[in-house]
Parts: sequence; C-alpha cells; structure tokens
Amino acid sequence: MNQPSHKLEFSIALLSASVIGYQLALMQILSIQQWHYMAFMVISIALLGFGTSGTLLAIFKDKLLQDFDKYYTLLLLFTAISMLISPLLTGTKWLLFDTYLLFSDLSHILRLLGTCVLYFIPFLWAATAIGMSFTYGSYKVGKLYFANLVGSGLGGIFMVLAMWVILPQHLSVFCATMPLIGAGIYRYAKGNIKYFYPILSACIIMMAVNLFFAPTVKSSQFKGFSKTMNLPDAKVTWQQNSPFGLVQQVASPAIRYAPSVSLLNTNPIPYANMVFVNGDAAGYLTLDSTRNIFPVLNYSPQTLAYRLKPRPKNLVLQSGTGEPAHLPMLHPSNSITCIESNPLLHKISKSRLSTRETKPELYFINTNTRSFLKHDQQQYDVILFPTVGSFYGTTGLYALEEQNWLTVEAFSEAWEHLSPDGVLSVSCWLDYPYRNSYKLVATLDDILAAKAKETSDHLMAVKNWNQLSFLVKRTPFTKLEYQAARLFCDSLLFDFMSFDQEVDEAMDPIHELNDPMFTAYLKKLTSPQKTALYHSYPFKIRPATDNKPYFSHFIKLGSLSEISKIYKLNSLPYFELGYYIALVTLLLITLLGIIFIILPLILVGKTSFKSSVFLYFSAIGLGYMITEMSLIHQFNIYFSNPTYTIAIIIGILLISSGLGSYFSKYSLFMRHLWAAPLIVSGLLIILAILNPIVINSTISYVLVYKIAIVFVFIGSIGFFMGIPFPSAILKLSHSKQNQIPTAWAINGLLSVIATPLAVILSMEFGFSILFTIASASYLMASIFVNLLLKSIMS
Repeated sequence: MNQPSHKLEFSIALLSASVIGYQLALMQILSIQQWHYMAFMVISIALLGFGTSGTLLAIFKDKLLQDFDKYYTLLLLFTAISMLISPLLTGTKWLLFDTYLLFSDLSHILRLLGTCVLYFIPFLWAATAIGMSFTYGSYKVGKLYFANLVGSGLGGIFMVLAMWVILPQHLSVFCATMPLIGAGIYRYAKGNIKYFYPILSACIIMMAVNLFFAPTVKSSQFKGFSKTMNLPDAKVTWQQNSPFGLVQQVASPAIRYAPSVSLLNTNPIPYANMVFVNGDAAGYLTLDSTRNIFPVLNYSPQTLAYRLKPRPKNLVLQSGTGEPAHLPMLHPSNSITCIESNPLLHKISKSRLSTRETKPELYFINTNTRSFLKHDQQQYDVILFPTVGSFYGTTGLYALEEQNWLTVEAFSEAWEHLSPDGVLSVSCWLDYPYRNSYKLVATLDDILAAKAKETSDHLMAVKNWNQLSFLVKRTPFTKLEYQAARLFCDSLLFDFMSFDQEVDEAMDPIHELNDPMFTAYLKKLTSPQKTALYHSYPFKIRPATDNKPYFSHFIKLGSLSEISKIYKLNSLPYFELGYYIALVTLLLITLLGIIFIILPLILVGKTSFKSSVFLYFSAIGLGYMITEMSLIHQFNIYFSNPTYTIAIIIGILLISSGLGSYFSKYSLFMRHLWAAPLIVSGLLIILAILNPIVINSTISYVLVYKIAIVFVFIGSIGFFMGIPFPSAILKLSHSKQNQIPTAWAINGLLSVIATPLAVILSMEFGFSILFTIASASYLMASIFVNLLLKSIMS
C-alpha cells in the first residue's frame, strides 16, 4: 500500500478534531434554539453516524478500497460542505422545530427528524472516512486510532477557545475548514498538487460566505429572549459568546422590574434592561446609577431576613448580573460577596456595582457555588440562594439539568458558613401541581434533621401570590423574631407559616391556593410522616443529592397512569418535557440504529455476523460510552460548565485512549487481549470510590490545576480503554478482515444507545450505577475474548 508517511494520520487527526468541534458547535446552537438538554441528542446523532458508517463499509468496502485515495478525499470534502450547510438549513423556517410543540404539532416532529438527518450526514461522511482508513491501513491501526482519538481531544479544546471569539452562527465554518485542509494535505502528499489550491480556495470562499451571510441563531418562540424581542422597540444592545453561552443584553421601554412584589407596593415599577444567556433570562440591569430599582425589593418576601435583625455580612450565590445583591444593599450591610460562575455575567455585575462609593463593601468572585462553599472559611449573617423555578413555569425543561446548588450536600455546606445567628434564604416560584416547594422543604428538613434538634425551631416561610420563601436559622428563632415575621407579613399582605406541628396555622388566608392540602403537606414533609408522603405523592419530592442532582426531576414512571387520570393524558408531556424527550430519544435512536446499522447488514448479506464479534465489540462500545457519560455528569460540578466539562473530559479521555491505542501493537496486551478490559473493569471500581474524594478535595483549585489533576486521574484509565478496540481489530485483520466493518458498526450501535441510556439511568438510580454498568461491560469483554480468539483461529 503506497501511501504517504504520516499524512494519512495527520488528515485523520484534523478530521477527528472537526467532528468533536462540530458536536460542541451544534450543542451551543441547540442550546440557543431550544434548551441545553439537547446536548446528549447531538452525541447520539454523532455516534449514529459512526455506527452507520460501519454498515456502509461492510457493504461497499471492496469498491471503496479499490480507489482509496479518491474516495477518502471526496468523503473529507463532503464532510466539510455538509458541516457548513446543515446548520444553515436547520435554521430555516421549514426545518426549525420547537420542543414545546413536539407533542401537539406533527409538523414539528417531522422538522425534528429532518434536523436529525441533516446533522447526521456530516458525521456519517467523517466516520466512513475514518472507518475506511482503519480497514485500508489495518496493519497500523494503532497509529490511526491514536490520530483519531488525539485529534478528537484537541478538537474539543480548540472549539472551547474558539467560542470566546466566534459567534455561534460562524462556528461551523471553523469546523468545516479542518477536513478541507486535511484533504488538501493528503492529496498534496500524493503528488496531485492541482487539488490543493482549489480546495484551499473553496475553504476561504466558504469562510467569507458564512461570515457575511450566515443568519443569527434564532431562539424558540417560547424562550424569554424571543418574548422580550416582541416588546416595543426591543433591541440587542450588546452580545458576546463564550463556552458558557451567548450573552445578550436587550433594551426596551416596556421592560419593568417587579420581582414578586407585594400588592401593597406603592413605588413606581422601574425600567430595566434584561440579560439573557442562550435565550434564557439571566437577570436585570438598572438603567442608571440611581436607586430607583431598589425600593421595589423591600416589598418582596426575601426581605424578611433583613426585617428580623441587621445582617452586616452577606453572601449572594449565583448572583448573575448582580441584581440579587441589590436587596442587602437596601439594608445596613458591611459587606456583600457575590458568587457567579459565568465570567461574562461576573464581568457585568462587577462593572455595574463596584463603582459605587458608598457602603457596603462589594466582593465579586468568579467561581461556581459549590467550589466556593467548599474552600471558603468565612461565616456570613445571611446566605441568599437563587430562586428555584420560573415565574412563567418550565414545563419540566430543567428536569435534565444537574442543579448541584440545590442538593442536600450544597445546603449542608452553606449551613457551615452561617454565623451563630445567621440565616439561609431560599425561595421558589409556586408551580402547580406543587413540586418545587415540597422538594425544597424536604431538603431543608434533611439538613435540619442532621444539624439541629427540631426543624420547627429553625424554619419559617412567607408566601405571597406567586412565591414561597423559606428562612433557615442556625440557632432557634426567638419569640421576638416570630412576632417580627408576622408583623412583616401583615404589613405587606403576605402569608406567614411556622412549622410547629402542634399549631394548626392556616397558610393561605390571604392568598388562596388550588390545593387545600398545600399547608398540611408542607408540614408533613418536616415530620416523621414524610417518608410515607414520598411514596404516596404522585411526583418525586425526595431531596436531590450529589449522586442524583436533578432537583427538577419529578416524574415517577410508576405514577404515570395516576397522573394522566388526574390531569388528562395530553397534558402529561408538559409536566416534565425534558425527561420525556430523553425517553423518546432513547427509543428513536435505538430504532434508527437497528434500521441503519444492523438491518442493512442482514438484508444485503455482504458480511456474516459472528456472535463473538458482536458480544466483544458490544461490550467495549457500551462500556466506553457509559464511562464517558458518567465522567461528564460527575465532573460537571467540578468544572461548573457543561461545555467545559464535555470538552475537557472527552478531550482527556480520547487523548489518553489514543496513547493506549498507539502502544497497543507493541504491548503485552496483544498476546493477552483479556488483560486490558479486565484492568479497565477494576480501575472503574476504584474510580467510582475515589471520584467524590478527588472532586471534593480539589474543587477549589484553578482551572489549569483541575485539568492537570483530571488528566492524571482519568488519563490512566483512558490509556487502558484505548487498547481493547485496536488490539482486536489488528487480530481480525490477519484472517477475518471482512469482520472489521461489522465490528465498527456494532461498536457504534452500542455507543449510540449508551448515550441517552446513561442520562436516564443517572436520573433514576444515580451516577454510581453508571460506573457499575461500565465495569461490568468491560468485565464481560474480557470474558468474551476467548470466544473472539476461537472465531479468529477457526
């Protein structure tokens, strides 16, 4: 095989980098168009493309390999062109779907399918080129697999950097240029120079067209940004992209700021600008340096913390644009510490508030809530948590979000930062059926059960027409504080609630609710009877934990029939839209995987199935992706941003796996194929035990140190995870080369299924179950090796 030295590997690395970068670009585009939970769907679509490529290779292998150079170059060109065109087409009015309408409008289901197909095509071309190179150069598959994995890892890192300077609508051209360059270099190395300059020219033209004519990414009509842009004279006054999302500031004379204020408020509702991240509201901004926005907050339930006694030292968690810090600024305060993980929001709040010359002292820290709580040594008189839920409702869109700041562990850590007389203040928007308020009070009761003697002595609540606010005190509330709280509520027409089980106190004499059991259930969740309510209530209201940090996941699969009877079947999806889409994605991806990957192989009969090949490559495919997804989920709290987490974990895992594959040909593992899967299985058990320890002890480190720690920690297991696939492929190449495409397809199919499956399993059973499944998969792979070797020998 007369092929250029290392030029194939280099072009494979560029192609692989573009594939991972394109995945991250699509994730951000879908986060703007729809919601962030669509990210796992992109991973599934990409893996479906890789699985389907194995089927194509099994059917057309002989034809493709006869003129490898020609078809390999064409596939790279097709990849580049489709990467550029697909996002443009899916953003048109004919294909742009809306998540909210999937269960009520058939056309949006068809649009979703069309979008999936267009996103699928670039991955199919790229995967076919990669898989074809593995077959063509099977004698050096370790080096090719190394180039594939290392290129993928570096692609994720480059895309994260690109997001700081490139707007979402232009990210695809950044990805498309890499396979174009790879094709040009490969053809140039083959001595066919005439292809190089046309390809380079096409690359420059495509970049120019995209930069000048690509439309902005359009948000769903139901997102806050789209609704706000419908207001009179609404316009975007500033925007900047980053891995944390697209931040946009919107101005309109119709925007007002009135956060759950009392009906007795007599202050004018002030004008404000709004800030959005990926189309979701992130906060308000005052229009000038005056205090005209502040008096309104004195009429909100959260003010109770400052009416009981002075709170000189304040901590504001997830401060966003700085808006929550206005509340302590209204009252006698010496210092306010604002914590925000999004660097752009952090920059906005700091620039808007730090210019004030009067007290209090303001401190702005750009880190995530959990990292700060774990390493900070100070105590505070009040800790303000972000409000749970949304004024407009969410239809369960946050069900897939890992809300690590609302777990039992998060509140427990915050408790340790309270001064002897300090309070935690946390509010939630009232939803119906009631879920947020029930889960929140159950969480607070768990904390008080562990930290205090009696919940009722340390917990009180205030409710107005649309919000419920809880106040948790480190020491028992005094009689004077109870009296002050009741006077505060009476003066603003709020409803006060104590959690004394012996006091039959009506919760809603002023603001009546739909459910007369609301008060009784809240109190029951702070009593020994709460376990019984966990089982009988149709929704999940057990507190979220770091193992299952899905605070907004409420659906019980066993209660679906009961819920459908009460609230009608057609409304069922809108209680938890995100979770149902995860289930639908699992079913759809599994079906498409069977149709596109398995069925053609059976019908065409170009290759025969070997049970040993199916079992072995199924096990390592499932094990690899379950491991990858479990690491992404667990380290999301560590890196505080999904894009960072995905890029770093995938990058490190693929680079280390690439190193393992590079050395697989020369290692002892070629003689003992069972050893590498067995080592991975054991390391995964150790990883499951050590992960929480490593995360908790190093979460406060700066990003560079975190990446180094994770590289050593995860890279060690990634090295061994990179050995089983190329080692087995090399064995097959000796006498069963026709089985290589089949192995590639089967590995892809199980990887496709593993992605949405891992999401659902983590929601239902926690992250720990994922490591168990992954470890079991690699253990089975080590057992199936004997069957594989017997098949090869026969």
